[in-house]
Amino acid sequence: MLKETRILTAGVLALHPVWRIWMAALVAVNGVAPLFFLPRLTAAVTLVAGLTSFALGLVLVRLHGYSKLLGLMHAPWVPMLACSVYLYPGADAMSVYKVWLTASIVLTIGSLAIDAIDVSRFLKGHSPQQ
Repeated sequence: MLKETRILTAGVLALHPVWRIWMAALVAVNGVAPLFFLPRLTAAVTLVAGLTSFALGLVLVRLHGYSKLLGLMHAPWVPMLACSVYLYPGADAMSVYKVWLTASIVLTIGSLAIDAIDVSRFLKGHSPQQ
């Protein structure tokens, strides 16, 4: 899987700077920030979804290379999003936790929308990552 990790990393680094910033925000909010909110359920679910997504991404790279099909790697974010939205009303208003949860929900919805477009384009035959 080291080869796939290199391909995935190279693909991300080759993207337009706006997309690299977007991906950095996703990693920061859904990959690093949850560590500060453990043992809350939403933090644990977000971390597990992130790790599962990364593993799925490596499998997709092995099978199809770096392509728009990688949008499928965020499929585990759908139940993560459902969990976050369900537990959102119970979060203390104006707490750092609620700020993180809000950011996670907003970025996740945005990412899933982009992923849906990318996977649709892949399935229609537009596989280049541009």
